Amino acid sequence: MPVPDWLVREIQKVLVQQDIEQLTVSGSSNDVYEREARELAFRLKAYGEQPKSQLLEWLEQIWSKNFELSPKALAQRKTQLEAVASSIIGAVYTRGLITHA
Repeated sequence: MPVPDWLVREIQKVLVQQDIEQLTVSGSSNDVYEREARELAFRLKAYGEQPKSQLLEWLEQIWSKNFELSPKALAQRKTQLEAVASSIIGAVYTRGLITHA
């Protein structure tokens, strides 16, 4: 199932702004966090309306896998991931994909 480019861009913009892994500071390329944004966009598109708790769970799964984080390292990022989830909900809410936060 293809995901809309606008959705990937919106999610990626939030991830870059939050920059949990400090990748933009280290001079990473313009496609930083694109893989994570695309995976999250796919899940949002496939499953539709989801509460914040589900979005946070998906972020934790993606972060744990893509950045090979230990449970302790993931727990240290929990507050940042919660902020990302809230920002993503706000960003895509205006586009009508998520109708309840």
